[in-house]
Amino acid sequence: QRVLELKDGLNPSSDLYSEALRTLEANFDENWKTPQGPTIIFMPCSSEEAYFNRFATLARSLSQRYHYNTAINAIQYTDTRKSKHRSQNRDSIESASNIVISPKIIGKEVIIIDDVITTGSSLQQFADELHIYGVTIKAAVFLAQTAKYPTDKELRKHMDIICIG
Repeated sequence: QRVLELKDGLNPSSDLYSEALRTLEANFDENWKTPQGPTIIFMPCSSEEAYFNRFATLARSLSQRYHYNTAINAIQYTDTRKSKHRSQNRDSIESASNIVISPKIIGKEVIIIDDVITTGSSLQQFADELHIYGVTIKAAVFLAQTAKYPTDKELRKHMDIICIG
């Protein structure tokens, strides 16, 4: 439910993201709430409207309430693209095909935030694009992971017994 609310701009889930960021911060044994700390950026969406609807409130909350460095304007949109969430062939859609990277994050350390991770291909495409600009990815944080249910064929391959009924 929280993922759907985030996608619709109804609930930024900043409490969950800040908890994840605090855990990561402790694991890295660093203080990320300094000007030298990593910058939080957000995964590209199919359009600028979807991006700001999904992440603007979260960026503001993480910055003002939790004092993290955020850069909602780290990417600029040049066009819209097909939505990966609604596509049957999501891996054929290039994540970075409708954006340009802002000079504000060139050479910086970043933490990428998104709502859901499915295969990781979108994250990899975005990371590859960021690396071209000397951006170092410190971590990535997701609200949820898409469940992948095995096919009957996959189940049979890994199980000795299948119960029906």
